[in-house]
Amino acid sequence: MGKHLTTSLTVLALLPLVLTTACTGPPPSSASSPAPGQNAATASAAPIAPRSTAWIKPVWTKKLEPIGQPLLHDGVALAITGEGQLMELVALDVKNGKELWRKDYHPGDVSSGIVNGPAVAEDSKGHVRAVFLQRGHIPDEDYGTYNWTVPVAVDLKSGKEVYRGKSPELATSRPDECDDGTDLCYRRWRLSEDITELVHVDLATGQVKHGKEASPLGEQAQPIGAGGLVVRGGDQQRLARADQGKVLWQKNLKSVFGAGASTGWGWSFDYLEEKNLFIGAVGIRPRPDLSDEDFDELDSYTIDATDQVLVGIQATTGKVLWKAGGAHLWCRSQMGTSGTRFHDGEAYPVRCEFLSGSVQVPGKNTYRKGKARLVGYDPLTGKTAWKSKTVKLAQTDELLRPTAGRGDYVLTGKASGNLIVDAAIGKNRRAAAGETFFCTADVYYNLPIEPDEESPGHGAGGDLYTSCKANGKKAKGYTVGAVKDVDNAEQGVTVVAEEGKLLGFKLPPGKKS
Repeated sequence: MGKHLTTSLTVLALLPLVLTTACTGPPPSSASSPAPGQNAATASAAPIAPRSTAWIKPVWTKKLEPIGQPLLHDGVALAITGEGQLMELVALDVKNGKELWRKDYHPGDVSSGIVNGPAVAEDSKGHVRAVFLQRGHIPDEDYGTYNWTVPVAVDLKSGKEVYRGKSPELATSRPDECDDGTDLCYRRWRLSEDITELVHVDLATGQVKHGKEASPLGEQAQPIGAGGLVVRGGDQQRLARADQGKVLWQKNLKSVFGAGASTGWGWSFDYLEEKNLFIGAVGIRPRPDLSDEDFDELDSYTIDATDQVLVGIQATTGKVLWKAGGAHLWCRSQMGTSGTRFHDGEAYPVRCEFLSGSVQVPGKNTYRKGKARLVGYDPLTGKTAWKSKTVKLAQTDELLRPTAGRGDYVLTGKASGNLIVDAAIGKNRRAAAGETFFCTADVYYNLPIEPDEESPGHGAGGDLYTSCKANGKKAKGYTVGAVKDVDNAEQGVTVVAEEGKLLGFKLPPGKKS
């Protein structure tokens, strides 16, 4: 396999183009949480309770090459496997791991930084379909690209095809359920007119509705988040929100994130629909005083970690609500947020804040004079709710070790003492003897190679898990506590993707989360 797994990357500018999205429920109660800005040491509540250290074995194992965690729905586990021209969508029975069906799969003409994962949608009669793209034939007028695909929908349990697009298209987003929760929607380029069009497929009838252009900004408008968030290309990048043929707002990217800001150096955004909020950051190119051409001629350069800026943006107006200097989300990777204030949880979302630190490129890929801390923050105001002790860093993963979970706790790295931090109050404790976790590793898979390419590009998959101890070293097995951290139980079974396999776990009676 050519997949690339990384638990973290020190050089911020070389981080993958990771996209995370979320929707949130009503604001949770904050009765048991410290006031904004309160230090962890002053919070009076007890830290997160001990997790079960009882050993547990998988009830089934299936050898596959997943590029991320599966989607569990209605007794079926959906996983994208393989890479290049050999990608497939595979459906398994969650109870026993039996393969139900598999189909050819194509990632589409979608930005390589947008995380690739399975999707399902219901029709108006309540039937659940797996929705995805497959390779289509390349037309004579190919516009210089080979990523022509057709949208497909199959019955979730049987794999029987119920819909297939009639002609190849350039899909700029992967099929998913529509905003109202039913049917299949996706976006495609109409290259002859240089517009991005929203397509709505009625899964019960197969009728195709061509909606208004999703963005009037043309092909240069690159989607970088849910909620219609795009970056318009050109010499001066602009952050914009566009939908239903209207530009709701747009801003100069550098006016929001500072000199050198460029999505070419990475991005990460969360969309909190019910809070009307985008939270995110883009990469900062060193030496903003130089043109792109002059920068490319440099033999070496220095990345300053404190240049990174995390921003909260009002989704409807584009108003910048808050900024946090030296803060970023890269270290958080694809950690879960369902237990945080992004949703209905009590926990504060977490960001990493650098007080100092730079990386020389080329070099040893370590920070010079790196100092950083973890911060739990209010997503609406950006204000600090709790903060960890500032520590010296050589590598980013010495501050935070990404693990599977709901975001109700975080596991710190080596420099921070391998502590379990309660994200609601900021208090920490040492891991108990025998406690294990699922450490996560981001996946980058080989994209289908085009005829004129010498080597394939890389796309962002999801993440794969490894059973680990608090210090990050591989554990000898699995514990009930680690399995309960995984937020995808279906019919009493939790399914986990590791490198080369999927595992099904059934929690014993009384141990269900």
